[in-house]
Amino acid sequence: MRNLVYLAAAGMVLVVGCGGGSDNLSVVPVSGKITWNGQPLPNAAVVYLPGQSLKNAPTALAKTDQSGAYALKLSTTDQSGAVPGAYRVRIRRAPTAIATATNTDAGVPGAAAADADLLPEQTFEVPKEGTSSANFDIQTATKK
Repeated sequence: MRNLVYLAAAGMVLVVGCGGGSDNLSVVPVSGKITWNGQPLPNAAVVYLPGQSLKNAPTALAKTDQSGAYALKLSTTDQSGAVPGAYRVRIRRAPTAIATATNTDAGVPGAAAADADLLPEQTFEVPKEGTSSANFDIQTATKK
């Protein structure tokens, strides 16, 4: 299952390109937590795609743990963190992540699609000093 999440994240990197290397670029620690309607979202792939101003920066990837926490690593090396600057962020779920977080797939858009984006593409600015609060809470409408 874990390999499936990494494979999905790697596939996204290949489709959009992995950017340049991290030589001579400062890398700072970036971590956070992903939640689904306030509940931890385990086993989700988190992908930070460099924005226009980061032409030479590599993509940064992570997988959430059971508490929804993640810490980024560069796609081109095993170095922890990301290059400071603007990123587009994609969060994708493992096939069982939503059911684990919500105890039901009812009302979850794309619940049958293992590689469905959980969020519309977001943006996030990685600060020069790094951050431990790159948090995203995915909200869905509840059925009445």
